Amino acid sequence: MIDFLIVGGGIAGLCFAETCIQNNKSFLVLSDDSQNSSRIAGGLYNPVVLKRFTSTEDALPQIDYLDEFYAKIEHRIQVQINFPLPLLRKFFSIEEQNNWFQAADQPLLSPFLKTEIVHKNIPFIESKFNYGQVLRTGYLDTSLFLEKYQLYLSELNLFRKETFDYSNLVIEKEN
Repeated sequence: MIDFLIVGGGIAGLCFAETCIQNNKSFLVLSDDSQNSSRIAGGLYNPVVLKRFTSTEDALPQIDYLDEFYAKIEHRIQVQINFPLPLLRKFFSIEEQNNWFQAADQPLLSPFLKTEIVHKNIPFIESKFNYGQVLRTGYLDTSLFLEKYQLYLSELNLFRKETFDYSNLVIEKEN
């Protein structure tokens, strides 16, 4: 008997499996690779809505949690999958630059918006008003994560490449 049967070995399923490991819960992951959205996902994370220079109240704790969570996975599978990567936001006017600095003064956004204009010549991109730098952004190499974490779970007999058949499921009541 196991605590959780996880159907699907994509990002959500594997993150739930990691959560089970961290909380000493038993589980088995079943996946037949019929769905590919996690494998082709860009994996980009960004705590700021760049069109309006807004964020959510819980962006900072979420980004902190993301960094800690994926660091544990990287340690477990001995491969880097989380790649912090600052993001540049192109300014289209002086007004946008001013809005950027106003936003950077807000407590929810100050951890994420660098308060210096970035003067950078990027080939094939014209930007006479330069750039703002967004901090705490990056990407998860989703394909590498899936490959290595599924292999890790397979070696522990916690992952099976098979199609889930609901008719074979037996649910027993706890005594």
